[in-house]
Amino acid sequence: MTRSHPKKRNNSVDMDIEASTFSSTASISTALSSTSSLPPGPSGLPVVGSAFEYKGPQTNLKWTEQYGPIYYVRMGEKSLVYLNTIELVEKYMEGRNGEQFLDRPMGPAAFGEGLLFGSGERWKNNKRAFMKAMHTNTLLEDMESAVQTELAIVLENLHKKAAKGRPTRIGDLLLPACGNVVSGFLLGGSLPRFCPERESLHMIIKNLQGVDLNSKLTQITLKYPKMREPLKRLTFRDIVDVHGTSRRLQRLIRQWIRQTRTGFIFRSHTSSTPSTQCPFHFNSPAANTSAEHANTGDKRLSLSTPQSNTNAAASSDNEVSGVTDESSEAIKTPTNEMSPGNEFTNLAGHSEADQQEGTDEDSTDSDEDIFKTPITPGSLTKHYISTESLLTVPKDDTRAEEIMQNEAQLTSLGFSSVAPGEQPFEPMEPSALVDTPDCPKTPITEFQWQFGREMSINEQHFSILQRILSQPEFAGVTEENDEELLQSLVDMFFGGVTTVLSALEFVLMYLSKNTTMQMLAQQEIARVLAAEAERVSDDPTAQADIKVTWSMREQMPYLRACIIEGLRLGSVTPSSLPHVASVETEIEDFIIPKNTFVLAGIYSLHRDPKEYLDAHEFRPQRHLDSEGKLTVPRSYRPFGVGARRCVGETLAEMELFIFTAAILQEFNVKSPARSKKASAMETHMRIVHRLKDFKCVLEKRK
Repeated sequence: MTRSHPKKRNNSVDMDIEASTFSSTASISTALSSTSSLPPGPSGLPVVGSAFEYKGPQTNLKWTEQYGPIYYVRMGEKSLVYLNTIELVEKYMEGRNGEQFLDRPMGPAAFGEGLLFGSGERWKNNKRAFMKAMHTNTLLEDMESAVQTELAIVLENLHKKAAKGRPTRIGDLLLPACGNVVSGFLLGGSLPRFCPERESLHMIIKNLQGVDLNSKLTQITLKYPKMREPLKRLTFRDIVDVHGTSRRLQRLIRQWIRQTRTGFIFRSHTSSTPSTQCPFHFNSPAANTSAEHANTGDKRLSLSTPQSNTNAAASSDNEVSGVTDESSEAIKTPTNEMSPGNEFTNLAGHSEADQQEGTDEDSTDSDEDIFKTPITPGSLTKHYISTESLLTVPKDDTRAEEIMQNEAQLTSLGFSSVAPGEQPFEPMEPSALVDTPDCPKTPITEFQWQFGREMSINEQHFSILQRILSQPEFAGVTEENDEELLQSLVDMFFGGVTTVLSALEFVLMYLSKNTTMQMLAQQEIARVLAAEAERVSDDPTAQADIKVTWSMREQMPYLRACIIEGLRLGSVTPSSLPHVASVETEIEDFIIPKNTFVLAGIYSLHRDPKEYLDAHEFRPQRHLDSEGKLTVPRSYRPFGVGARRCVGETLAEMELFIFTAAILQEFNVKSPARSKKASAMETHMRIVHRLKDFKCVLEKRK
């Protein structure tokens, strides 16, 4: 039985958006108290609606096949409208019409608007600040530095597992790397294995990836946190403490913010072994004679980046020489060291000896101690970074032209081109907008985070976190009012860790089930690396350091096609996060009341038979043209839709490419004996769509 009402306007809509509870991408919706002109959909049962019928994104696909490209479904008191074709998504959720669906409800355990679930002016300010901070020519370098550092650790652990020859849950080994890539990207250097902060981050993200938002117990404890312990005892089931995990992540991030603002983060660009360097150095009492910081107990955070990814540290030999009289003076007067044009002085440049790995992954997270970092109130509002140096164009026109001569640079960073002379984030009159693919269509949906002038050269090589803190939107923020800053940074971890982890698992799973396609990808990788070895044949040092880099992606179209196909079928975000109608509007012939939740059915988009022949089959070649060049499908939306798509999309793509290529270069990824076919592999909804129990056998390649 389906529901299809005649077209009728109804302005008396009583909404009840429950801020902290949403069960999954199918149960996020709006409560409508009266009937309106809604699309057809399953009728469901009284009170509970279709909640018992829903089994995950496969149910969304079944409803799409049954009710068509747009359907309505009720889950309990709540209602949703799904758009399931690329034509509907482009028409109503992207471009000009997408502006009316920009809002979102509050997310789970949210304490601010943030990037993922924010709405209105606060969300726009947050996204504007983050996009401006990342609008720098050093962004790709910072990203790849973080990825390559974590990759070295991952490969070392994978080799240990491969030597045992037993099926491995590869996701368990990839999880810490995914979290540390985000922290390394923010801080401008990696947190090595052997420090409390890295271990704490591992425990935090391990809790995050176990959150089951489809669980009724999780929903209850999200809304009523005090019910968690009684429910655990009553049901004999573990329930992840989402609120507590979020608080622990907040404390860790706030510690990084304190150290960044006080000038106590120092980076060594010349370390060739960043994975073995402890990032925190405790200065002796004699060295720290500053009246302001004498009793604070602050740790001096010393980060390192791979030597091969260094541009801005050619003269940093003196920075890693240890604590000197001059550097002691720098502690006394941090403002002098943080003035524009000066590099950081490294107070902790000495590498720690490599240690035996001793982290017990099954141990529980210790709570308060490692996050307590006393600090004087005065230091919280000090800013030693020049905002002007981050936002103005370089004075050297030749260098600017060299960097900006290829428009693809902006495109690779996620910024589209705009008309010459337009200033970043300046509002435009609606009459000035041109509705063409090359120009912005709306001042909110697309224009406000596009840029019309050159990127910052960032000669001081400030980290992304430093640049974020230097934006006007966060310049006056203290710990008394830092909710938006913290929520946005927490969102980067929520959105950036489990999504990439799940995507890697799906790609490797499909390749393990399709050995011929895996072999073709490995042959492509080998050809590119052999060509690179030939190119640098006269330089023995360069030959010894040949590895897969982001710059090689254009030479590996088949590997990228495999990744796209894995993301298409995996659909780690089976639907977009909910977009809330800011006004009453129409979609096709249906009236959509104000505050209705509208979602893009990404799982259905990625399996649309009109777009994909044999849509359920893993066929990377479908993404290559007759000349073997990569073609991205029109309906491919793995990172969301419209202006609400993920700000870390480029980082995720880089991480997926480099990790997948490096793993295939080193190993054959085999499916265990008597394992299920790819189409029969079980999945479940956690924060994102995950494989339920993916194991593979790693065989070292000769």
